[in-house]
Amino acid sequence: MGVKILKGSLPVGQAHFSTDRSNALLVLSNGTIELVELASGKKTREWSPKGIRPPYVMQREENWLVGRGEAGELRGAHVPEDTTVFGTKPIPAGIGRVALAPRGKFMAVGLTEERCVRLYDMLTGEQTAEFADGVGGSSFIGISPDEQFLVLGAFDASLRVYSLLSKKLVMQYDGLPMAVWTGAFAADSRSLFLGSTDAKLYRIKHGVHEPEVLAKGLPANINHLAVLGDGSLVSLESNPASNALPVVARHWSGPKMEGRVVADLPKTATHLDAHPGGGKTILVSDGTRDVRFIEFG
Repeated sequence: MGVKILKGSLPVGQAHFSTDRSNALLVLSNGTIELVELASGKKTREWSPKGIRPPYVMQREENWLVGRGEAGELRGAHVPEDTTVFGTKPIPAGIGRVALAPRGKFMAVGLTEERCVRLYDMLTGEQTAEFADGVGGSSFIGISPDEQFLVLGAFDASLRVYSLLSKKLVMQYDGLPMAVWTGAFAADSRSLFLGSTDAKLYRIKHGVHEPEVLAKGLPANINHLAVLGDGSLVSLESNPASNALPVVARHWSGPKMEGRVVADLPKTATHLDAHPGGGKTILVSDGTRDVRFIEFG
C-alpha cells in the first residue's frame, strides 16, 4: 500500500478524482476548488464558482458542480468554468440530500419539509418529476448508472426504489433496523450496496425484494461507499460518537464480498472518493489541509 499526502491551501471538506484521474479536485473550506496533480502533488489551478456556495455536490463524468445560490435556489456549473450553467427557481422547503445523474442530465433533490424528492433538468433547472419519501426525509438518494432507477433511503429506516421510466414505485422495504446513510451501485446497475448506522453492509439485487446482509458486527458504522472499476467495493467506517473506535478504509471483493482493512485513517476522516474507471485508489479527506491519496493491491 502507498499513501501520498496532498495539501490544500485551506482545510479540505471534500476531495474528488478528476475525470481523467490525473488530478484531485479539492473543495476548500471557503468554497474554492483547487486542482492538484496526483503525480507531483502540485496545485495547477484554482477556481471560485460565481454565485454558488457550499456544500457542493460533484459529478465526475460531465464535471458538474452543484451548490446553493443566495435566493435558496440550486445552481450548477461545469468545473473549472466560471459561469453558472443552470439555476432552479428558489426552493422554499429545506434542501436535504442531492444526487446527480451519472450522465449529468438531471439531479434528484430531497426536500426535508415536504417529504418528497424532486427531479430537476440540469440544462434548464426546471422540475420534471416528484416522488414520495419516507418520514423525516431522505437519509440517502441514489441514481443507478443506467439512470433507470431512483433509490430513496429515509430516516424512518424505509427504502424505496422507483422506476425513472414509469415514475412508479417498484419496491418498498420497511424492515431495516436503522436508516441507510450511504450506497453505491454496481457498474451494471443490477446490485446496490448499502451502508447503515447498524454497522452492517447490505446488498440488494435486481428483482429481489429483501436486502442481503453481507457483513455485520463491524467495529464502526459505514459512512461512505464507492465501487471500483473491477466491481469491488471500498468503505469508510467511523463512529463520530466514539473516539475509541478505529476509523478505517476497507476493501470488499470476491463472490462473497469479503472485507479487509487497507488503511487506518485519522479520527476526523469524513469523505472518501474512488474512481470507477481506475485501479485500487482512493482519496480521503479529514477536514484538515491533508488529503490522502491511497493506492492498495
